[in-house]
Amino acid sequence: MTTRTPILILVAASSLCGCTGAVTFDDTASDTADTNSTSTSGFCDDALDTSPPPGPECLMGTITCGETVTGTTEGGSEIWDQDFHESVFCFVSNVDFDGLERMWAFDQAADTEVTVSMDHCNTAALSVMSWSDTETCPTSGSLVNRCEGSDESGTVSFYADRETRWVIGVDTPAGQEGNFSLTVTCN
Repeated sequence: MTTRTPILILVAASSLCGCTGAVTFDDTASDTADTNSTSTSGFCDDALDTSPPPGPECLMGTITCGETVTGTTEGGSEIWDQDFHESVFCFVSNVDFDGLERMWAFDQAADTEVTVSMDHCNTAALSVMSWSDTETCPTSGSLVNRCEGSDESGTVSFYADRETRWVIGVDTPAGQEGNFSLTVTCN
């Protein structure tokens, strides 16, 4: 078994979003040949709600500090694809995340460090992007000031020195919809 060390990437100050900080990608997720699951929970076989997002548009609702949501990408929106993730600089992957996704809004308080952790049962990507529009979701062609993400690692941490609205999304390759949980921790 290969031991992996987390990578720390510094994000420069952006005059557009007024954000500074560091992003930690925890690349300790399982990558065995027979499964892409990082889950140690029993929710992988649970039958979860597959209703379309209640909105507005793609959003399932709002997630807050200290909250965990469990869901499935089955029945989710189909807005994001690999070109989108790369065009907003979330991550570059050799997997085409062109399947269904689920998204939540998150309102971050100023001077708060946030960690979003994803536990997933199938191949999945986690994306967290600054997005102030409360009526629409980011799509290809949208101007996204900041996006942090990872395919497979399961954890993204970020800091903003002012109040920031984010969209947190779980995306999957086509035909690989599956269950997941998201936990938001704030310090």
